This record gives sequence, C-alpha cells and structure tokens, in this order.
Amino acid sequence: MSSGTGLMAKGTKRIGQLIRAARMDRGLTQKDLARKLGVRSGSYVGMLESGLCKGIGISRLEEIAAFLRVNGVERYRWMAAAGHLPPALFGALMKRPDRWDDVISMLGDRGTASSNGKSPRSRRGRSLRPPRA
Repeated sequence: MSSGTGLMAKGTKRIGQLIRAARMDRGLTQKDLARKLGVRSGSYVGMLESGLCKGIGISRLEEIAAFLRVNGVERYRWMAAAGHLPPALFGALMKRPDRWDDVISMLGDRGTASSNGKSPRSRRGRSLRPPRA
C-alpha cells in the first residue's frame, strides 16, 4: 500500500467518525441522513461512516454538515479531515484562530461557513484550495 493510499484511508475513516458522532448527537439514524441525501438506504451512510468510501466530495460534505448543523471551527475540522483544507493551513489557523476571518476572505466563498456560523447558500463544485499564483 502506498503512503498516499494510507493517508486517504485514514482521512476517510476520520471524517466518517466525525459524521457518525454528529448524526448520533442529533438522535438521527443512518436512514434519516440517507433520506436527506437522496439515497435509498442507510447503507451508503454506513459505508461513509465506516471509512469504506474512497473519499467524499466537498459538496456532499457541505450538504451533510449543513443538515447536521455543523458550523464554525468544527466544520473546518471536517474539511481538513476530508482533505479539502490543507493540513498546514488548518494547523496554522488552530494556533491563530483570530486569523480565520482573514483566511475566509482570501479563500472567498469556496465552500466554507462564514464566521457567523451560517453557511453560504451555494457552494456546489467549489474547492477550499486557494487559487494558484
């Protein structure tokens, strides 16, 4: 197994754990979440929570986070766990939380929650990665 594959497996398992914890904290079943996501059964959610999916796209992750009311720094943790927020950036921001607003303004409306905890209306197809210079 290559190290890249190992990192992906670790990330998918971690984001799955975060999703499961948030879902359970809200008293929802896998079927409840599956219905919200427009899938027929809870098996997709079960696979996602177990880390058996190869990855989760940012639009799907945002959809799940919004439904489970995950906002603020916790949403950024989700983005980092899923590989949509560079780990070095996330680590730096955890040391300097006063800089979140600066980073958000640099990233623009790229699939992140605003500083007031409300998520932007439309983020489909956008990435958290900053544009290349």
